[in-house]
Amino acid sequence: MILSPLPRWLCDGLLEFVFEMRLSFALAEEYYFPCNQKSFMEKAKCPHPIHLFFCTNTREDKSSPSCGNTPVSEEMAIRLKKRFEELKLPVRVTRSGCLGPCAQGPNAMCYPSGLWFKSVEAQDESKIEAEIIALAKSLQG
Repeated sequence: MILSPLPRWLCDGLLEFVFEMRLSFALAEEYYFPCNQKSFMEKAKCPHPIHLFFCTNTREDKSSPSCGNTPVSEEMAIRLKKRFEELKLPVRVTRSGCLGPCAQGPNAMCYPSGLWFKSVEAQDESKIEAEIIALAKSLQG
């Protein structure tokens, strides 16, 4: 007799009951509470062949300013995301927390290519866009 899948929280409680009662785990798992397998982590291929991160980090402690706490990073990320979507390119643009070397920033990085854009300014947007478009086209064919 197989029952419909149960929620994970209920399965955990039933597992505890099984161990306390010294029931056969295999028997209990198969017949009494088959869990919804979709609740377990699965490994899959990344849906984004290119991922571009822009540091938009802000710090409450003003004694150590963040390179991402500028309108340049935020606005550029928004514009490039929109542009890549319009071009239907497989590029994910993400505003991120601190990327590390604030002294070289504002920073942006691209995976999996390993490109690092440092000291990014508004006039660099077209260069970054061209670089990512070329990378995306090379992956497409």
